[in-house]
This record gives sequence, C-alpha cells and structure tokens, in this order.
Amino acid sequence: MGNGNKKLTYAMLLAGSMAISSAAQAGLLGSVTTLLNNTHPILTFDFDGDYQLFFGETALGSPAAIGGTIKLDALTFGGQASMSGFFGPLPFQASGPLSAYLNPLGLLGVNGGPCNGPTTELMCADASINFVINGASVPVETSFALSPGGIFSGQLSALPMGFQFNVTTLDTDGDGRPGGAIVAPGSPFDGFTPVFSGVATLSAVQLSRGIPRPDQVGTVPEPGEWAMLAVGLGLVAYKVHWRRKHMNHAIA
Repeated sequence: MGNGNKKLTYAMLLAGSMAISSAAQAGLLGSVTTLLNNTHPILTFDFDGDYQLFFGETALGSPAAIGGTIKLDALTFGGQASMSGFFGPLPFQASGPLSAYLNPLGLLGVNGGPCNGPTTELMCADASINFVINGASVPVETSFALSPGGIFSGQLSALPMGFQFNVTTLDTDGDGRPGGAIVAPGSPFDGFTPVFSGVATLSAVQLSRGIPRPDQVGTVPEPGEWAMLAVGLGLVAYKVHWRRKHMNHAIA
C-alpha cells in the first residue's frame, strides 16, 4: 500500500471515529443502548418472612410478619426490594436498592467489603432500605445471605419458576449477632437492630429495563463516551503508525 493510500486509510479511520461521535450525539447509538438496556432478564421473587428488633441482646416484642417482592437483574445483579408489614398497630412500607454478589469460594463478607458480614453462602446482598412508618423515614443498611433451596449453578437466568432462596440477615457490625444497628439520630429507632429472615420464591421472569447495582452506578460508559473512546483509538492507531514509519526511515 502506497503512502498516499495509507494516509487515506487513517484519515478515513479518524473520520469514521468522528462520525461515530456525531451519531452518538444525534442519539443513534443511544437507541442501540436503550434497546440493550431494555432487554435485561429481571427476576421477581415473592418474599415471605418476619423481622424482629433488638436493642443489644434484648428483643423488642415477638417476630412480626413482613412480605413483598424482590426484583433482581440477572445480568447486573442489581435489584430492588419492596416490602410492607406492621410495627405493632402501625403499618409500614419499606423499599430500596440492593447489590447482589456471587460467593462461590465463600470469601465474601469481610467487614467493609461486599456483604459486610461473614458468610459462606453462594450468594449475598447489600441493601439500603428506607422504612416509612407513621410518616417518618427510617434508613436501614443491611446485608443478608441467600441460601439456595435447590441446585444452583450461579446463573440466575437459568432458575426454574418456584426456585427458592432462604434469606437471613448477616452480622454486619461484628458483635456476633445478626444485623447492624440503625443509625438515625433523632429517630426512636436509632440504635435498634432489625433482623430479617424468610423465603424468596421466584414467581416471574421478564425482559425489562436493566437495574443498575448501587455500588456500580456511574461506571457504565454513556454512548457519547463510547464514541470518544473510538476517536481516541483512531488517534492512537495513527500515532503508532507514524512512529513505526519514522523508525523504519531512521533504520534505513
């Protein structure tokens, strides 16, 4: 290939990269990204269980029922929990995002890391749940183990309907008891530790918009960023070619 053709090739590469950038700005790549984002397998689990509040080692009343749904993205392992129940005579709603993790070697659960509590179960999750009771919000940070009730290969999208996970709260503050204390200054629940347990049963799978994992929000490139990456690769390729060309002339 002559020098003229080589220059033309690299010029076309650079122009193509710039065209990709323009397409992204016009929303063409955005349409592809939207299509991909809307075709994630989303698993819906029906959760039935109970909860109990502790202050230190002292239990506040008896376990009470809590139920709802847990949605989990089989690709991103991001999810959303939506629960309801009663605290005494008062109803409450609880919802929030979660990040799930596979734990095949039983190595997760280091304090400050994923799941923030020791577990050897195959899966675990961190959740930030906001409880609304009597008009007041109570933030709860919790981690729990997901123990499969059957053979589980680690692929969520391959689970059969009716598959169950046993859900148990992990010890996240290292005191030897499940759960971690609520940090909500000014709230009557400040310092109390909620402990949850129950069964999550797979009830539906549908293709829908992806659910990002809270611990990875903002890390997936936008279409424009992909385009700029393409431009950068084009410039790098041209620079490498330029260096090789001049090195060959120097050797000759």
